[in-house]
Amino acid sequence: MNYIGKLYELEKSLKDELNPEVIYQQRQKYALEVVDELFKWAKQQHVLPKSQLGKAIHYLLNREKGLCVYLEKGQLLIDNNPIENKIRPLTIGRKNYMFAGNEEGAKQAAKFYAFFATAKMNDIEPFEWLKSTLERIDDNPINKIEDLLPVKVQDAV
Repeated sequence: MNYIGKLYELEKSLKDELNPEVIYQQRQKYALEVVDELFKWAKQQHVLPKSQLGKAIHYLLNREKGLCVYLEKGQLLIDNNPIENKIRPLTIGRKNYMFAGNEEGAKQAAKFYAFFATAKMNDIEPFEWLKSTLERIDDNPINKIEDLLPVKVQDAV
């Protein structure tokens, strides 16, 4: 846990850094050694394979290459927590889709989820986007319906 803590401390210090090259250099300078020590430690452990620690070490060692990819690319995050946090509402709502009434109701609900997720990804407040869209849709030509999508209306909202 101490090794992982050191890696996250570095990432915390880099959270405001926008230049991937600077992030890459800092990871090479500080994180690479910690990662090497972590895997060296894991390979030296003699634990029962079916124990919780044994399973964790086995998982770590089997994914060494994949877990180290972030060290080579400054634009990658150390984990996928931000993405998981963004999709969590959709995942939690999955069970609710069974109660959409029927298949058509579920499809309509899915469309709204997609529009709202797109709005959020583009830093548009979903309610404001929906309100703006409903106010403008009557005057919008059908062949330009995509102009009402969240990615297109950032300036209008």
